[in-house]
Formats: sequence, C-alpha cells, structure tokens
Amino acid sequence: MVKKVTKKRVTKKKTVNSGTSSNAKLINSLIKRDELLVDNFVGLQKALVNVSVKFNDLSDRIDKLLSIYQRAADVFIQKQINESDKRVELDRKVSNVIQQNKTLARRHVMARQGSVPQNMPRPTQPTPQKGSSQFAPSIFSGDSVPTPGKIPPVPEPSNQMKPRALPKL
Repeated sequence: MVKKVTKKRVTKKKTVNSGTSSNAKLINSLIKRDELLVDNFVGLQKALVNVSVKFNDLSDRIDKLLSIYQRAADVFIQKQINESDKRVELDRKVSNVIQQNKTLARRHVMARQGSVPQNMPRPTQPTPQKGSSQFAPSIFSGDSVPTPGKIPPVPEPSNQMKPRALPKL
C-alpha cells in the first residue's frame, strides 16, 4: 500500500497588521488623487485667469478699432458734406453763367436783326462769396479782362455787317 500524502492548505489568518497596511495604501492613493485633483484645479484656474486677461486685452483692442472706424466715418461724412457744398456752389455758378449766356445770345440775335430795345435787362453778375474768387483768370495773354459789372457795348447794326461764309478746312 501506498500512502497518500495530502498537503494541508495553510490559510493565513488576517492579522491586524495586514489590515492596516491595505488601509494605509488606500489612504495614500486617496491622498495622491486629491493632490492631483488640487493641482489640476489650480492649473485650470491659472488658465482661466490667462483667458480672462487676454479677453480683456482683446476687448480693449476692439474698442480702439471701433473708435478708429468711427473717426474714419466722421471724416468721410464731413468730406461728403464739403463735396456736396462744392457741388451746390458749382451748380449755382454754372446756372448763373447759363443765364448770362442766354441774355447775351438774345442781345446778339436782336442786334443782328436790328431791334435792340433800350430797356432790355443786362446780364447779372454773380454775387461774390466769401473766400471765393468771383472771376476765373483770363486765358488770353494779351487781351484785357472786362471789369465786373461792365458789359462792352453792342455795336449798332449797320448795312456793312453781312454774314460771311465759314472758312473751309
């Protein structure tokens, strides 16, 4: 007969020392986790402060940019107003010149026909505006410029005045 050898299983009883070591490990892991969470929270707050500072800087820059746009718009509007005033003044001057031209043309036609009435109105001179010159400089080098308010007399019709043909080119 052969004897069977059986091994006994040895079970360790939990001692008080082994329980405290697992509790200590658990406590240490919880402490490490808490420290990691605190470090992450501090880092997050630093990032939020950084974002807040940069956002304030961006807001200031946008305010400066808006003020630049506002000044540019004001200058543009002022230029438009000045140009509009210049256009109105130019239109007034052109209409005055057109009116004078109509009057001179009527006088010329009547002089050709030989019936110039003495009471025909003379062309009006433009009223001087402050800061603007009333007459344009003469483009003729040797001709004299008529003085304002005086119109050269219209020659009386005579039999010598006959229409001539235009020169051929």
